[in-house]
Amino acid sequence: MAAPAGAPTGKARDISKPFNGGELLICGSTDWDQIGRKDPKKKDQEAERLIKYPNLTEPHRFKAVIGKKIHLIAAGSSACHSVIVDGDGKAYAFGRNEFGQLGLGDTVQRNAPTQIEGPLKDKKVVAAACGKHHTIVVTEDGEAYAMGSNKHGQLGIGQIDTKVPEHFLTTPTKCQVPKCQNAKCGAEFSVWVCDGALYSAGLPQYGQLGHGTDHQYNAADNTIKLVFEPQPVPKKIEGLLRGKTVTSVACGNNHCVCVTKEGLCFTWGDGGYGKLGHNKQHEEKLPRPVEALLRGYTCAPDSLLAASQNATLATVQPDGQLFACGKLKVSGDGLMRPMPLQHLQGWKLRDISAGTVTFAVCSDTSTVTWGQAQYGECGFGPNGKKSSANPERVPSLEGILTQRVACGMGHTMFLVEATEEQLKDFPVWESEVTHEEEEEHAKEREEKRKRKLPQGGGASKKARR
Repeated sequence: MAAPAGAPTGKARDISKPFNGGELLICGSTDWDQIGRKDPKKKDQEAERLIKYPNLTEPHRFKAVIGKKIHLIAAGSSACHSVIVDGDGKAYAFGRNEFGQLGLGDTVQRNAPTQIEGPLKDKKVVAAACGKHHTIVVTEDGEAYAMGSNKHGQLGIGQIDTKVPEHFLTTPTKCQVPKCQNAKCGAEFSVWVCDGALYSAGLPQYGQLGHGTDHQYNAADNTIKLVFEPQPVPKKIEGLLRGKTVTSVACGNNHCVCVTKEGLCFTWGDGGYGKLGHNKQHEEKLPRPVEALLRGYTCAPDSLLAASQNATLATVQPDGQLFACGKLKVSGDGLMRPMPLQHLQGWKLRDISAGTVTFAVCSDTSTVTWGQAQYGECGFGPNGKKSSANPERVPSLEGILTQRVACGMGHTMFLVEATEEQLKDFPVWESEVTHEEEEEHAKEREEKRKRKLPQGGGASKKARR
């Protein structure tokens, strides 16, 4: 498999033609409940699970939505679930659901896209984002709705129910933000774009909320027990963003990157491995401009942004080159300031995305992935390599127009604009595990959770605070 070199082959899409939706393809793990949770002591059980929940090592068509025009796909660097939206603005969710993050009124895993209804039934969804255990969707009328874990206030609904050990909501609930156009999720925090301003809520631990503090306090009287106070009320991010219009934002597990109308790029949050691009590994509790992008480069208002667990990516002017900082490989040191990805020099990128430790981009009729892909989420096929340290073309997608890419934890989605003739040779995936079986799994999981609760089932001191 040849690595990308120079511009991609194939004919560029006529950008004057509107995108009217495409076909969803997916690769990687289908065992949503067990992604990242392998137990070396249970190898026999894991082998049995692989039969029921196979790893898709190349892009597959999703039988449940074959023929349905999908307009939007959303995942997240820490998410084992995803959301897709069709041409009518109806949102569908699938994957891990142990905290109700799918918004379907229960905690049962879904192996196929299932429509989210409730207050969204008559709404048109225009944006979606997935965190570790929560989901945010934005509707055409400017409302934002959240579902899933609210342990740290990441749903932005203004409060946390301290009567339970872990507060979560299984149906969409309105966020307390002004008129909203977009939203992004970190692992346990959320950011909303509201008329060019950013609002954030959730876990403040690394300063990723951008409020100038991590809200740390000592929760014990006689010993040191540091706690980061949850922030359930969305608060406007200001500092150097005050008075500026934010046009794009992306969230990694514990950091953020945004671009303003003026072409400035800001980062904040966890600075490990240099992912903030400031030539150091310190946390930034307020948005800070990336100085390396102030010298000869600028970010367009519509720059493509992506953030993984330990890296940040952005396209910059004058030629749309993809720059990155942080840790792009499992081994080696991180890039302490933004550097161009030479493997993709000359590529006019249409979309980019970052999972936990995987990346995907699309350009013309080529799709490229790279990273540490434990579950085949790079999509190189059963006879190809599992992972790649450098960008590589996805063989089965060569010559096909990929409009959108979305990387999650252990899986990758592609939204392709293709004819049935082009798609007919792609394998089709449909889970053999029934909904009734998943309901039993959910009951077993809930029983285990109850057994782990403190006696009396009350909230811990930390939760009560």
